[in-house]
Amino acid sequence: MKKRMVGVALCVLGISLLSGANDSVPTEAAKKPKLNYKKVTLPVGKTVKLKVKRAKGKVKWKTNKKKIATVTKKGKVKAKKVGTAKITAKVAKKKYTCKVTVIGLNASEQSLVKGATTQLKVKGTKKKATWSSDDKKVATVTNGGLVTAMGAGCAKVTAKVDKKKITCRVYVENPVPAFDAYTGGTPATPFTSAETGTYKNSFRLTMAAQPGMTIYYTTDGSIPTVNAKKYTGKIDIENRNKKANVLAAEANIKKMYIEGSGYDYVPANREVAKCTVLRLVAVSPNGDMSPVVNRTFFVGNDISKKYKGASVISIVTPPENLLNEQSGIYVLGNEFKKWKTTGEASTLISKREYWNYQGNYTQHGKEWERTADMLYMDSATETVKFEAPIGIRIHGGASRMYGQKSFNVYFREEYGMKNLEYPLLPNDTDVSGNAIQKYKSVMLRNGGNDTEYTKIRDLFIQNQVANRNYQIQATAPSVLFLNGEYWGLYNLTEKYGDNNLERTFGVDKKNIMIFKEGELDEGEETDKAYYEALWSYSDKDFTDENVYNEFCNVMDIDSFADFYATHIYIANYDWNPEKNYQLWRARTPDSTNKYADGKWRYLLFDTEYSMGLYGHTDITTDSLAVALKEDKLFAAVMKNPKFQDKFLATIKEIGSVNFEPNACKKKLDEYTNLYKPLMMDFYTRFYGENSWLHGSFDTNVKNIKSFVTNRYNKIIPIVEKWCKDN
Repeated sequence: MKKRMVGVALCVLGISLLSGANDSVPTEAAKKPKLNYKKVTLPVGKTVKLKVKRAKGKVKWKTNKKKIATVTKKGKVKAKKVGTAKITAKVAKKKYTCKVTVIGLNASEQSLVKGATTQLKVKGTKKKATWSSDDKKVATVTNGGLVTAMGAGCAKVTAKVDKKKITCRVYVENPVPAFDAYTGGTPATPFTSAETGTYKNSFRLTMAAQPGMTIYYTTDGSIPTVNAKKYTGKIDIENRNKKANVLAAEANIKKMYIEGSGYDYVPANREVAKCTVLRLVAVSPNGDMSPVVNRTFFVGNDISKKYKGASVISIVTPPENLLNEQSGIYVLGNEFKKWKTTGEASTLISKREYWNYQGNYTQHGKEWERTADMLYMDSATETVKFEAPIGIRIHGGASRMYGQKSFNVYFREEYGMKNLEYPLLPNDTDVSGNAIQKYKSVMLRNGGNDTEYTKIRDLFIQNQVANRNYQIQATAPSVLFLNGEYWGLYNLTEKYGDNNLERTFGVDKKNIMIFKEGELDEGEETDKAYYEALWSYSDKDFTDENVYNEFCNVMDIDSFADFYATHIYIANYDWNPEKNYQLWRARTPDSTNKYADGKWRYLLFDTEYSMGLYGHTDITTDSLAVALKEDKLFAAVMKNPKFQDKFLATIKEIGSVNFEPNACKKKLDEYTNLYKPLMMDFYTRFYGENSWLHGSFDTNVKNIKSFVTNRYNKIIPIVEKWCKDN
């Protein structure tokens, strides 16, 4: 019994000893020091960190070829020149080596003229490389490394060997033309080696002019003179997206906005996307100046992705046109200083009614129009469609107080372009369905009361009632860069006027009168008599069928019914005969055109203060009672039983057809997909990266959907009851 136990014990001990002996061999081997790399391939300029694993004691580093690869006291190796080097690490008396193979291209940088070629080769290895270009619009490269210059800019051509990348920057310029000798008068227009457009990488720009000319240029929007920067050699056109703000700098923000209003946010540099606006002029020895050349370069903006679905507009104007205390149209300025001394100002300032403050930016009229230049780009193709000289004014009512203000844009012969001939708004057609291709003026509208929330309320409402008997405004999303800085998402919008109505309805503009909010907007002074005659009907008895028939002879009664029914259905809080109210007619009837019959017709605009915005107008709002109280003409006409029936049928149709809930929700989803991504940059630019407004878009769209779902069953019984009781 004991012998067996001893044997078992010895056996167990033997197994234990044997197991311990086997384990000790790899453990000892694993503890030996070694380099993390025995060989490594590095492109010129790149680094790698070498270290001796499990080293006991100080490690001393050495390279045998400093011109090819250097090494620091901490083992950081840097490739300097094509070739091979041996890096040695000495620990105590032991040495550990790593072979470093440095590879490179025969050129790290190339300058080419468009159409030229150059051969790139990998040096330092015989392994095959894979070639690529990061911008094929600028330069292409074959499998063998042959580079062809395609267009102005800079492309990074890369060779990939053993998972390592070596890059050559290829700069491409358009060839400088041969200038005729200067013989006096106006110098020839100067040349730039790159045109206005989008560029992936920073690049170098050459300017050229006739012999003997001096070129001066600016980058802040100002017109260049001999006091501007003098061109002495190639200049770098950089990616400016994280560079310092200029127009949106803190000092300028203080000039533009009311302190403490919530619209005076100073954006960080990174919150303002940027492009480079270059203006240049050639000046002769005797001081004669060439025409001014404008160039706008979008570098690293990724326009097709970032601004998908929107056009991109760049407006360039001398900074004083915006910022000057006396004449700048975008600032509080001297007009604010004068207004502050009035009794009205004291009351409004104490109440913080910022929307009623007065300043330079609230002024109206041609004297507050400033010259500028406009560039229009299709974001999908990143191609420039046109550049034009323009006039700009601030547009709007209460929304002028916002950080992002609306602009009226005018094309005038005095600026160099009488009309813009381009199909600017895709959905803008005349009464025959033909695309409008000629514009006298347009608006860059910030969204009015809906500026901060969705910018879609007005265009959604107008598009839903496009078939009604009044004019609506064609609209398209557009991103604005103002003097090279991102100024937010706008709605590029058709602007009503005699030119606009002539194109749309074929009525001679000289025969058109337009009244806006009770004032003559287009026409002749004698036209006021026609408007007064119209409003005289507000004092007539419409229970008399003869009066109603007379009224129908001067008013397009379908337009009248549609206009009032629409505003009442959407519960527009910001509408009455003195606000957002516009109508037109032909002065002299023309039997060949049904729209020139001498009857008044309405123009729909600024509908966004509705459908629950700010919570002022919900589904239960009795906007019929408001309209009857505030509009004497409507109240008078509503006394006619025939019109009551017409109005009730009209508002029911608008509610059940134009604002049918399922169709509306589908359309709102389409607008959400288009506008929501574009609104995120807008929120960041004017309110900051962490603003609560980033989450407001979905909430507001949800509120609109709720309104269109429930409004019919609330407002229609109100109208039915009123018609029954009256």
